[in-house]
Amino acid sequence: MAAPDRDYSWPFERDPQCPLDPPPALKELREKCPVAHVSMYDGSTATLLTRHADIRAVLVAEGVSADTTRPGFPHASETARSIRTGQRVFARMDAPTHAEHRRMVSRDFLVPRVRAMRPRIEDMVEQMLDHLAGRPRPVDLVAEFANQVPSRVIIEILDLPLADSGYFQNRLEVWHSLSSTPQESAQAKADLTGYLASVIEERRAARVRIC
Repeated sequence: MAAPDRDYSWPFERDPQCPLDPPPALKELREKCPVAHVSMYDGSTATLLTRHADIRAVLVAEGVSADTTRPGFPHASETARSIRTGQRVFARMDAPTHAEHRRMVSRDFLVPRVRAMRPRIEDMVEQMLDHLAGRPRPVDLVAEFANQVPSRVIIEILDLPLADSGYFQNRLEVWHSLSSTPQESAQAKADLTGYLASVIEERRAARVRIC
C-alpha cells in the first residue's frame, strides 16, 4: 500500500460547483493510493478502498464484518454512529443471522411479486410526475419526487394508510439523515418504531376479534 502524499479525513469535502460528483480527494486516492488510511471524526483511523476490484474482494472475504455495532466499526460522524449502532437490519448483520432475517422478507421481493407491483408503481409515478409538472419552478426533484416514490411503495407493501406517507417519509429521512443531530435522529427513530408498533398491535387485536 503506497502512502498518500498528505493526510486525508473522512468524509471528504465535495466540490460546491459539482456537489453530485464524487469528491476530488476520492479520485486522487484512487489514482495514487487506492488502499489508504483516513482519519475519522473521533480521531480513529480507518482503511479506505477506492477501486471496484478491491471492494469486491473485501466484501466476500472471510472475517470481514458488516455489523455496525462491533467495537471499532468506522462511522462518519456521531450521528452516523447513533443511527447505525441502533439499527438492527439484516443488511448490517453477519452470517448466519443475516440469511435468517433475509428469508423473512424475501418473499415480498421475488420477481413475480415485484412484477405484479409494477403497474401500480408506474401509475403512482405518473401521478407524481403530473403533480410535479404543475409545481412552480424550480422544483426540488429529490424532496418532491425521488424521496417520495420509495416511501409510498413501502407504505403500500406494509399496507399502511396513504395519508400517513408524509409522516412516514419525514421520520425516516430525519432518522437516517447525517444532517440530523444524534438527538433528532434518535427521536425520529422512536417516533417511527412507535408508530409501527401501534400498527402491529392494532392488527393483532383485529386478528383476535376475527378468530
